[in-house]
Amino acid sequence: MELLHVIPGRPGFEHRTLRCTNCGVIYEAQAPADPIDSEVLGWFHSGLKPPE
Repeated sequence: MELLHVIPGRPGFEHRTLRCTNCGVIYEAQAPADPIDSEVLGWFHSGLKPPE
């Protein structure tokens, strides 16, 4: 499968359009959105350390 498009769907989900690379059939699905967004990534790079 080849990912053609990803657009926002209802809150917490994405609408994805895929195409089979063998036969060309188009498949559309809603999937949970990636929970790691740009705002969250800032915490990873901020230098904060987990509690010990």
